[in-house]
Amino acid sequence: MIIKQFKNIIFIFFSVCFYTTNVVGQNPDTIIWPGDINNNGIVNHLDIIYLGANFGATGAERNFISTEWEGYSLPTGWSNGNMGTTEISRAFADCNGDGVVSDLDYAAIENNYGLSHDTIFPDEFIEVLNDEPELNFAGGVSSIALEPSSVQEFDINLGSFSAPAENFYGIAFTISVNADYVNINNINFDVSTEWIDPNQAGIITFQKLDIVNNKLHIAISRKDQASVIGSSAIGKLNLIIEDDVPSFTSNVEILTFENIYLVDPILNTYKVNDMPLVVDITSPITEITQEEIKIYPNPIQKGSVLKVEGIENFDIQTITLMNISGQKVEATISNNEISTEKLSKGIYFLEIITDQGRRLEKLIITD
Repeated sequence: MIIKQFKNIIFIFFSVCFYTTNVVGQNPDTIIWPGDINNNGIVNHLDIIYLGANFGATGAERNFISTEWEGYSLPTGWSNGNMGTTEISRAFADCNGDGVVSDLDYAAIENNYGLSHDTIFPDEFIEVLNDEPELNFAGGVSSIALEPSSVQEFDINLGSFSAPAENFYGIAFTISVNADYVNINNINFDVSTEWIDPNQAGIITFQKLDIVNNKLHIAISRKDQASVIGSSAIGKLNLIIEDDVPSFTSNVEILTFENIYLVDPILNTYKVNDMPLVVDITSPITEITQEEIKIYPNPIQKGSVLKVEGIENFDIQTITLMNISGQKVEATISNNEISTEKLSKGIYFLEIITDQGRRLEKLIITD
């Protein structure tokens, strides 16, 4: 009987020690779900802000070093306090559990994005009033004339000379896309670091496209626990206007900002004004035919040379090559040829704007 009870005790001990990865029945404040750094019940782009605010923090390792989506017991030994103005332990920012908040923890947000657990709570920050800098497209112009099927690039600007972004450490926001006018599959954000990272200390950037709801979620954070002040572009947005939109349409909002969080190193939130992008759709430009400017072969094997014949008959204004995500790719025509040596397999769009119209070609590059 004593031996049997001793075996039962040993079994229970090993069960507790080796099978407590998925913790049940504990306070959620003591359970870490990798990627949900702010512990609000869901992994999203706002967790990047918390990752940056706690970058470099160290503490005890978890019993299990992993970013797999399950609950892990909060380790003791994170004596350097909570996240900024919150009551959340910095251990939640150590997504993989290795005892250091680093770039390795980014993968948990990327891989577990959109996953949820327990109750989902709205994100909360401590709001601080200021002169309210503005977040806008293309410098906040009142209206821009665009043409159907055109490739576009817009600066996303934060602040101005008279109302700069003070105590800037990170920003998260969502761009709502009018999919009746913008090709939702070809929109992409490229960060600009000139004033938000002047000392090149390094920043964290994140974007996630929600095609179902026509949203682009973006987050940017410094990671040196020091704020900066400034204004100007924080990035560029690349997109393609749909080809079947009505011409001569005025005052159409094609892009709007939602849920803007501008924070300092201790997660105080600063108010931000915002301005949508309003455009006028003009008549489509003249399309140059395949007979006038011939682009071949297409599909083309990676490493081969793309031939462009007929451009000598036109005044070339711009040549733009974009990948399927809307990112510009370097393309130079030399002797009527474009090298594909540095391009990856996939779909690209080559746009040649001339004095007489446009030649747009969808390219397919194979292995």
